[in-house]
Amino acid sequence: MKELVQAIKGLDDFLICMHVDPDGDTIGSACALSLALQKLGKTSTIYSPDPVPAMYSFIKNSQNTLRSPEKTGKRFGAVIALDCADLKRIEAGHKIKDLGGTLINIDHHEDNTLFGDLNLVRNISSTGEIVYDLIKELGVEVDEQIAQAVYVAMITDTGSFRFSNTSERVFAIAAELVKCGIDVSAIATSLYDSRSEGELRALAASLNRIERYCGGKIAVSYLSDREIASFGVVSQEMQGIVDYLRSIRDVEIAVFLRQTQDGRVKINFRSKTFDIQQIAKALGGGGHKRASGAVLDGPLDEAKKKAIGTTEAIWTASLR
Repeated sequence: MKELVQAIKGLDDFLICMHVDPDGDTIGSACALSLALQKLGKTSTIYSPDPVPAMYSFIKNSQNTLRSPEKTGKRFGAVIALDCADLKRIEAGHKIKDLGGTLINIDHHEDNTLFGDLNLVRNISSTGEIVYDLIKELGVEVDEQIAQAVYVAMITDTGSFRFSNTSERVFAIAAELVKCGIDVSAIATSLYDSRSEGELRALAASLNRIERYCGGKIAVSYLSDREIASFGVVSQEMQGIVDYLRSIRDVEIAVFLRQTQDGRVKINFRSKTFDIQQIAKALGGGGHKRASGAVLDGPLDEAKKKAIGTTEAIWTASLR
């Protein structure tokens, strides 16, 4: 931490990178850090490979992102990757390394490849929790806007403080963030009670085609790119559907596949007790033991068959 703090204080211009398919943790962490750097009199640019979902638009700086930072022609003092287990999580990651003098890796995934010149990796609730500690170490006062961004990062990656990564310290930090004046009710409304009709229709379509495997222990659903477009939504807004599959009684593993406009298939895995990280890794992805993901080439039917086959094989092997 001390080495990273010294490095940041000695630099002036930063590229802050979210991962593909940005979620609340990478978005909240990026926005919180950019606001903190601004307080230090430094400049920063946020890079998001994919559009930031509208549900996060209330977070300061969440809409001020670049999709192609290499086109700026700038060379930044440092590139900071947030919530990325490896550079594959940043689209065109091999180019990202060339955009700055120092590559900084801040993450909470236990399978992190330590790809940075400087690595701050801890197996805790969220990258937001790490960024909170970093901001404090930088001597920056956490104001309401920073607190809001950190709170979003933590609440989304802990499933509203429901998941097993919710520690005593998470609640302690959340209490400190509330003291900064954030409106937790308004945040919850923005995140969970402001869905479009299209999102609900997409959810309904997904729930109407649930498939069960291995005696009902595995639940699978999917949406094609054409279906997603027909509902007037984007792929990033479909991330939460997999949690509905996991909520089914007796389901241990939930698998949701969604096809993107370029034909690739993004897969979200969730579980109640099973280590699904091994399934994601077998498909070239990664993540956490209870929440992981992978991306496969299309077509959707073939990707679905491969995902189900891999999940069944690993689940069955675990029972022997």
